[in-house]
Amino acid sequence: MRLLHVTPFYEPAWAYGGMVRAVAGLCRALARRGHEVTVVTALLDAAHPRQETLGGVRVRRLSRRLSTMRSRNGLRV
Repeated sequence: MRLLHVTPFYEPAWAYGGMVRAVAGLCRALARRGHEVTVVTALLDAAHPRQETLGGVRVRRLSRRLSTMRSRNGLRV
């Protein structure tokens, strides 16, 4: 099964708390079970690659400008 998770923060952004750990754990467990898991999250630091694979999970980081544009239009990220 192909699964997509959208979250504002993902590993290694551990400082953002339990949500990061919960989503990372869930995604890794699903990947170990043979699912194709992709996470879309914000690019918080230019040092992080925009695309990488962590623990069998594909991670795609989008520019923070997308979050800013959504906030201005009244949508929460």
